[in-house]
This record gives sequence, C-alpha cells and structure tokens, in this order.
Amino acid sequence: MPNKIVSTRHFAWCLLALSVLAASARADQEAGNRAYVRASEWGAFYAKSVPAAAYGTEGYTQIFRVVAAGPDKLLQRYAWYSPEVFLEGFLGTNDVYVAQLGPWARGHEARADHLAIAFFKNGKALKKYSALDIAGTPAKVSASVSHYQVFGQRIGFRRPFGNQLVFDIDDASGTRLTFDAETGRRLAAGEEQLMSQLDAARTAFAQLRFQWYERNQALRTDAGQHLITESDLREFSPGSFPSLPAGYRYRPGGVWDAVLLGKD
Repeated sequence: MPNKIVSTRHFAWCLLALSVLAASARADQEAGNRAYVRASEWGAFYAKSVPAAAYGTEGYTQIFRVVAAGPDKLLQRYAWYSPEVFLEGFLGTNDVYVAQLGPWARGHEARADHLAIAFFKNGKALKKYSALDIAGTPAKVSASVSHYQVFGQRIGFRRPFGNQLVFDIDDASGTRLTFDAETGRRLAAGEEQLMSQLDAARTAFAQLRFQWYERNQALRTDAGQHLITESDLREFSPGSFPSLPAGYRYRPGGVWDAVLLGKD
C-alpha cells in the first residue's frame, strides 16, 4: 500500500513538472511581428513600421513629419522592419535621426550576425552594431529558454546641450551606453562632457566673431570675407578669448562660417 501512495505522488509531481515546462515553452514562443507607429518626443515626427512576415526584419519603415493642415509629409523610407524604433528630429531642418533595434535573437549567446542596433539620419545608414559588438563576450546577455537580448532599459534620444543629440540604452548588465546620434559612434567615458565643452566654445567663438564683424564692417572693406584669426579676436577683446579643452585650438574662419576647433 505505501508503495502505491509513493507511486501516485510521483506521478502527480511528474504531471505538474510537465505542465510547468509546457507553460514555459508556450511563454517563450516568439511574438509575431505587428505594424505600429511611434512618435518622437514632442510628436512632430513619427515612424510607421510594417513587417513583411510574421517573424524577422523584412518589411519597411517610413518617417513622417506632422503637418497641421493637409496630409503628413513622408520624409524617409527604410527597407527594413524593426520591432522597436526610436526617432528624434529638428523641425527647422527636417533632420530626423532613427535608431533601429534588432529583435530578441534565437539562442543563448551573442553572435556577430545578429543585429543589436543601427543608427540612421535622413535616410542614410550611419553605423550598425551586432549583438556581439554590444555584449563584448558571447555570454553577456539576458536569456530566456530559447532567446536572448543584449539590452536592458531603453532610454532613447536625449539633448544634453545645445543641438547635440545622443542616444542612451543600457546593456544586459545595466551599464549605460551612449551613442552620438550624428555619427552613430559610441561615446567613451567622459566624452560627453568634452563634447559639451566644445559646443559651449563654438557658441562663444561665434558670438565673439560677430561682435568683431559689427565693430569692423564700417572700417574694413573685407570684413565680411576676412578670415578672423586668434590674434584678431584677442586684440579685439582682450581677456574674452574662449577657453578650450586641452589639445584643441581655434581655426581661423569668416564670420558666416561654422566655427572649427582643431586638435594640436
């Protein structure tokens, strides 16, 4: 009689284990692709991503600018589908930056042929990263029964200063990764602060050059075409020459030219 009880209990535990495994397997099945729309932070632009199949990245993504009266304006079209798209844009220029995230990949280790993230600007591909690029090592992933991911929290685009735009996302271990939206390049530790200093310096130089032009346009016939040198600026406004990070210098330019800061 006791052996029969043990056998019955063993059978019941087996049924329970099998049901748990079956539920886990069902929960780990890939969710089918679906068409969706995602807006930029302030809603001036949006992306419409449409899959061509139930799984994978085949399909297309269109970027629109919202128009107050009349149909929205189609700005860009990409020949891929993404399960998660981020975008940000500038209304004055119609510049739109896009981040395409890859899907949860099959397996348990990061691979070089699995897309993690790719960056685009105005229809042009900037830089692409594989799952192995992001993870660094194959095992540094967040894995389920049959799939893995190399990212944790997604933060999205951010403007740390001026018109500078970066993209923030955490890797699977929670380390914050920051990318320059203009190039898609990953920023090293401390580089964002350097970019902030350079941006502030460019603004200061532009203001100082325009002040020089206002003072000299009636005194010099070439004021509008003259390459304004460091000596010009220091002589014009002693003590107001903008400070620069170590290793950088001001490059002469005209009042209407972009400010260039070169490295020594």
